[in-house]
Amino acid sequence: MPNSIKIIVYHARQCDPKKCTALKLKRHGLIRLVTSMKLIPRRSIVLNPFAEIAFSPADRDRIKNFGLAALDFSWEHVEKPLTKHVRGTSRCLPFLVAGNPVNFGVPTKLSTAEAIAAALYIAGF
Repeated sequence: MPNSIKIIVYHARQCDPKKCTALKLKRHGLIRLVTSMKLIPRRSIVLNPFAEIAFSPADRDRIKNFGLAALDFSWEHVEKPLTKHVRGTSRCLPFLVAGNPVNFGVPTKLSTAEAIAAALYIAGF
């Protein structure tokens, strides 16, 4: 993972810590974990499953300059109104099928690690 790219994850503390991919990324020093949405940079690209605009390679420069942010909610507890008030520019990922053990084979229900990896791949990093 490129060291020059800031990756921030808002952690809502809704998931099982043993299965949480955001916490695993944090333990490996790959992301910065925050517990307040106010700490998400205003001009960053935010991976938001309820965004109306899809993530694309055109978002690469913005990620390079301002960072990539992800929202780590449990799929069982995520609320659309809450995710509407996120700082940054929200983008949803295109149609992808989850490969994680919890939602294996389920379209669009990616883990945080899968979503970040997909975004970085799409952006060409």
